[in-house]
Amino acid sequence: MHWMNDVEFKRKYRCSCPVLDKIVQKIKPSDVLKRGARGPAPTKVKHQLMLLLQFLGKEGESINETNSKLVIDMSQ
Repeated sequence: MHWMNDVEFKRKYRCSCPVLDKIVQKIKPSDVLKRGARGPAPTKVKHQLMLLLQFLGKEGESINETNSKLVIDMSQ
């Protein structure tokens, strides 16, 4: 991704760009990610995977932030 350096990309998506490309090549042929008979066209497989990885990465951060806030509140 040209708008991010390698460190920023890994921080946001939890993998390197080459690894992301390898995963996309493995899951791209799946019928689950293709357009069905009805409905709007899905976004590109790579973009779907990037959204999922970002969501999963953020979920862990929010849990840790909540837990750390509880610890700080208890210590006061």
